[in-house]
Amino acid sequence: MEYNSAKEFLVKMRKAGLFFILNSLIGLTCKPGSKTTAGYPLSNHSSAANEKYQVYRIDSVNHIYIIYAKKGTGLYKIVSLKDTVQCQQLQVGGEYKFILMSRVPKTFKGENVSPNQVPHVAGIMFHGNWIKFERDSINDIFSSINLRGLCLQ
Repeated sequence: MEYNSAKEFLVKMRKAGLFFILNSLIGLTCKPGSKTTAGYPLSNHSSAANEKYQVYRIDSVNHIYIIYAKKGTGLYKIVSLKDTVQCQQLQVGGEYKFILMSRVPKTFKGENVSPNQVPHVAGIMFHGNWIKFERDSINDIFSSINLRGLCLQ
C-alpha cells in the first residue's frame, strides 16, 4: 500500500488504531441476546429468510462454537455461544436457514473501518475469545439470531 504523504499514513494508522480498540471492546460489550456491537446496530446480512447455507465444518474454542458454512461461492464463519439446550444439533453437510448478523463493525465515527479497508486487522473478540478472519476466503464473522449453541430455533 502506497502513501502520498506522511499525513496520509498517519491518518490511516489512526483509523487502524481506533478499529483495534473498538474490536477489543466488542468482546467486552457484547452480551448474549444483544443486538448491537459496541453501540452499533448489527446489519442483517441475509435479505431472504429462506436462503439455506450448507455447514461444512464445526469447531469449538472454549465456550464458543465456530460454524463454517457456504452458500453458492460465498463462505461464512458463524459464532455461537455453547448452550446445553436439548435439540437436534447442526450436522456437517446439513443445510440450514441461518439469519446472519455481522459481528464486525463497518464504520466508526463516520469512517470506513471494514476489514477490506483496514487489512491488517486479523479478527475480532467474541465473548473473550479471539476469532480470526480467514484472509484468503472469509473477511467477516457472523452470528445467527436463530441459532442457540448448535440448535436452530
